[in-house]
Amino acid sequence: MLWSDNDVANDFTEKFDKKGRQMYSEELLSAGLEVYTEYQRQLWDPACKGKINQGAPHMNEYAFHNYGPLGVFMVDMRGSHISPAGQVHKEPAVISDEQKVMSTFL
Repeated sequence: MLWSDNDVANDFTEKFDKKGRQMYSEELLSAGLEVYTEYQRQLWDPACKGKINQGAPHMNEYAFHNYGPLGVFMVDMRGSHISPAGQVHKEPAVISDEQKVMSTFL
């Protein structure tokens, strides 16, 4: 399970006011990310201990699961749009550099 748009705030990466500022406050988005991390992420990543790296430049969620000969790589395509502090970036890459590297090793 990876976080989605609705775990934080509906369409948070796409909602901007007429002046081009993000519609949701950084505090609200950061709180949404913290709640996601405390619950959903801990289900598949207990090592995170319910904490997000506030110093990271963007959220960087991905997971790989093996089911016998089948491997599934799940990648978050919105994480590069938001920092853990709740700041939305309008035009980042679809996936982060780390996610690209991880996908080539799987």
